[in-house]
Amino acid sequence: MESKYYKEFTEEEIKVGFDSMHSEILEKDTWINKLLYLALNDFIEGNFSYDGATFVKERYSHTIFEVAAFVHDWLNSLGYVGYSIDVVMFEIMKQLNYEKSLIRVRKIWTILTFINVLRHKYYLKDYKGKLAIQLIL
Repeated sequence: MESKYYKEFTEEEIKVGFDSMHSEILEKDTWINKLLYLALNDFIEGNFSYDGATFVKERYSHTIFEVAAFVHDWLNSLGYVGYSIDVVMFEIMKQLNYEKSLIRVRKIWTILTFINVLRHKYYLKDYKGKLAIQLIL
């Protein structure tokens, strides 16, 4: 799927997608909630585009929106790219009970993370590296 900004999704796509992500974090009051709401705000403001999970299937068949991929894409849009950011995604997946097979497949694809790091360092020139802890405190 092509990456799209908030305004490029239909109202139905947004409603279904946001409802799905909110259902993932119900009854969880964690750092994940804070990251998700920061990401949602930036997305609604038009600060980044989203295309679902890269190279792999999404958690749900009815929407491309899921917390782990959404937060990961948001962090990448801010220049936070690398294996430490992948670890954040995997921790989100673990805490939100994603299927183990989905986590394994995504871990395999992280062998290509170095390409994304190079892209952000030399092409986009927005590389920040590891996650700033201030984002989740």
